Amino acid sequence: MRNILLGLFIGVLVVGCASFATNTFRTEQTAVNVAYTAYQGYTQGLASGSITVTTDQSNSIKQARLKFAASVSTLDAWRSAYETNSQTQPQVQAALDAALAQSSNLVFLINLFYRDSWRTSNPS
Repeated sequence: MRNILLGLFIGVLVVGCASFATNTFRTEQTAVNVAYTAYQGYTQGLASGSITVTTDQSNSIKQARLKFAASVSTLDAWRSAYETNSQTQPQVQAALDAALAQSSNLVFLINLFYRDSWRTSNPS
C-alpha cells in the first residue's frame, strides 16, 4: 500500500512538472511569435517607407530586440535545467516573466514609433 501511494505521489509530481514545462514552452513560443510578428511588420514598414524612425528610435528597437533575445536564451537554459531538477521552478518562472516583459517592451516600442511616424506623416 505504501509503495502504491509513493508511486502515485511521484506520478503526480512528474505530471505537474511536465505541465509546467509544457506551459512554459508554449508561453515562450507565443512571446517569440508576437515579437517576431511585430518586428517583421516594423522592418516591412521601414522597407516600404511607411514608417520613418530616428536613429535613436532605431537604436531603442535594436536594444529591446537584443534584450528580448537574451531573455529567451536565459529562459531556455533554465527550462533545460528544470527538466532534470524541479527545484529550479522559481528561476524558470522569473526567466519567463523577464522574457514576457522584454517581448512586451519590444512590441510597445514598435507600436509607439509606428504611431509617431504615422502622426508625423499625417498631421491633422
